[in-house]
Amino acid sequence: MTPTIPFEFWPPVEPRGEGHLDILTEADGTRRIKWELIGAEYNTRRTRSTEETSFTVSESLNPSLEYHHYAGYSLGRFTEFFIHQVPHFAGFSMKGIEVTFGVATPLAASLFDSVYYEKYFGAWDSIYSIRIYGLGKDDAELGFANAAMLYHDLHGISPRPVSLDLDFLWEDGDQSGEQIAAEMRVATPLIEDIIPLRFLYSGLSMADDEAACIWLYKVIEYYSTQTNFKAFRDVRHDGSISDADYIKKVTELVTKEEKGLIYRLVREVASDEVVALAHSLNLIPSLSNRDLADRLYVFRNSIVHGKHSFGFDLKSKSIIDPYTDSTDWRKVLGVIAQESVRKYGKRAI
Repeated sequence: MTPTIPFEFWPPVEPRGEGHLDILTEADGTRRIKWELIGAEYNTRRTRSTEETSFTVSESLNPSLEYHHYAGYSLGRFTEFFIHQVPHFAGFSMKGIEVTFGVATPLAASLFDSVYYEKYFGAWDSIYSIRIYGLGKDDAELGFANAAMLYHDLHGISPRPVSLDLDFLWEDGDQSGEQIAAEMRVATPLIEDIIPLRFLYSGLSMADDEAACIWLYKVIEYYSTQTNFKAFRDVRHDGSISDADYIKKVTELVTKEEKGLIYRLVREVASDEVVALAHSLNLIPSLSNRDLADRLYVFRNSIVHGKHSFGFDLKSKSIIDPYTDSTDWRKVLGVIAQESVRKYGKRAI
């Protein structure tokens, strides 16, 4: 499958996107910049009578254009964010939405020409971006979160957004190794639950293992509550339940403790492979789904609000030793959190 937007461009992208964009001058002096490849265009207005750079981009002239500060932009049904360099290009097709990780597009070079300085930022073909074709500004974050999860599944790292400002000068992307041949992959439709997707992205991309575990656990908490909503619906629509039993069952659901909800979700989501992973890391005593749920809940309490008087160990990270059991739990929690999103996440139709 060939992507609509290539991973790299030939000739290489130049400042202002020259060589890839069509520039049309209207009778009133307004310039219309058009990228035929995706049918995107925007207008610029002359602000001075001299110099070629006297054309500025105005959002008032372009209702479909929105800058995401210096991190990217949305134009119509196309969104692009600058990212720290990633080791491999990749692309995903999600039911009418195309997401690719590659070199920043000519459109980005044109829209950010006023803040771009090659001396500081390097050539445009050394600047990377995530390109989301088929989603506008209202769903830009949703597209990024879904794509980051897919990229993590494929390459084990989470792409991180970066702004084209002073922060870019400290860009520390992974340039190790050679680029493998990039290709498009068909993915499931977009997941629309932005709250757990934010939790998941934070957990997968955060440097600190303990903090990452808390974010990943929040994904599990979120969906454990959602599964309880389904239980309420099932009881409400079950005509075989008598009035007396209905009150009893609703009361049971309302008073059901958090621990029970977590146990049920882990049992439904954790595969044999996840249980085996936890056992191999010595996190659980046996190849038991219940042991996994139990030890996971104990670990969560030890880093969130553990108190010796409550029967939970109070854990703290060593200042000089970077390794803790949070490092291992992060691996297990990452898998369970991602599987929870895939199993319970609401998908675009």
